[in-house]
Amino acid sequence: MKARPFMWSIKPNAVRSIHLGIFNRFPLAQVAEAVEDHDFKGWLKRRGENEACTALMIGQSSNGRGLFALRPILAGDRLIKISRKLVITTDRLHYRLKDHLQESISDCAKLALLILSEQCAGQASEWHPYMKCLPQCGALHNTILWSEEELEFLRQSSGTFRQSMEYRTKIHEEFAAIQQVIQQCPELFGRGISYSDFLHAYAVVKSRAWGIDEENTTGLVPFVDFLNHDARCQSFLSFDNELKYAEVFADRDYGFGEQVFINYGKYGNDALATMFGFTLESNPYDQVEFWIGPSENDVLWKLRSELLQSHGMPILRRDGVSNDTGSYFVIKKVRNITGQGKGIPQSLRAFARVLCADSKEELIYLERMASEGDGRLAREAFKDKRKELQAMLLLLTHLNALIEDYISALSALGMAQDYEDRKRQLISVRQEMVNNILEGELTILHSAADWLRHYCLGLDSLS
Repeated sequence: MKARPFMWSIKPNAVRSIHLGIFNRFPLAQVAEAVEDHDFKGWLKRRGENEACTALMIGQSSNGRGLFALRPILAGDRLIKISRKLVITTDRLHYRLKDHLQESISDCAKLALLILSEQCAGQASEWHPYMKCLPQCGALHNTILWSEEELEFLRQSSGTFRQSMEYRTKIHEEFAAIQQVIQQCPELFGRGISYSDFLHAYAVVKSRAWGIDEENTTGLVPFVDFLNHDARCQSFLSFDNELKYAEVFADRDYGFGEQVFINYGKYGNDALATMFGFTLESNPYDQVEFWIGPSENDVLWKLRSELLQSHGMPILRRDGVSNDTGSYFVIKKVRNITGQGKGIPQSLRAFARVLCADSKEELIYLERMASEGDGRLAREAFKDKRKELQAMLLLLTHLNALIEDYISALSALGMAQDYEDRKRQLISVRQEMVNNILEGELTILHSAADWLRHYCLGLDSLS
């Protein structure tokens, strides 16, 4: 994840512990899986992190593990203060791993190896109380962990599916690249590491690590990463590079025993599912990756493609689909069909105008108009309203086809939920994730299609 200077984006938690001494203060649902909170907090204090846990405790709620208020908290109160020395970064790797790992290995893969080596060390590890709080295999739902059958339900969600497949490919490549290093260090990994072990550890890092400084250093911070996400929350973790500590301030009042939240960032469900393993219902930051492009059977394909690429609109070949070239465009929800909204990007409309050019002369004309203007290709609407209508109807046709695909995908998901006596293709948590992703993106597609229909009606009345 790309780091912000001086800011950390907090990740989902997966700790299975709660303060043993105050069960009677919390509902039974919050203490049902209590383990070893004293050990963890004692470890923090022994490391000098006395301010880390004065206001919060680790607990269990209906939404999973989180941090809860140990006392009434007022907006503006400091919730957490953590020193830089507690951060687990790749510089803490064993020297043998540092010496043998290729520079191309990502920080996420290196931290996954660090976790696996520390877990192998057991109680001898200085991080043992933290390592035993990390989620066990099967507890995470990042889409990189899903089976092929589960991922198939996300194929219509091009962003989530594509990102998941790209991560899986990268993880396979990195695992292959570190095999020799693992074999050379039996004292660190015992009998070795399976791919499933590495994949799980990688998902743990992906869901919990963040950039901790302006150099984009990736790190894990015990205790802080137990905070859960709320898209409406305005609390963020800030890092002071000079004083070497991070802190979180409350954005609102919290009552005793209430779960405290933080905002990870403006992530749509595609990113939340891939990186963190959860989704939100009605996520305000949802977006759709919309694919469109010229057919390779088009006699103007080469000239059209060269023109688009020369103006920063690269023509790609979609993985797994023969004779399918084009580009991805990100569409967000249009708030107002009268045109007040950013759901139909100008670049997408420009792309459609280039696709609708019927001759070499029209393409040359578009290029000349760009050079005489601000350099952006086909950003202005065609003066010929019929031509502009043709371009926008092309977009609308593609949008309507995609909407039908999404509806079919949701229907297939519903059928999978109806037949629980069959082999379960999706566990309930992942069913809900798929539903949230598809429903959220379908809402965006409908808003974009409504906007285009309104725009086309206006053009049709003028033509």
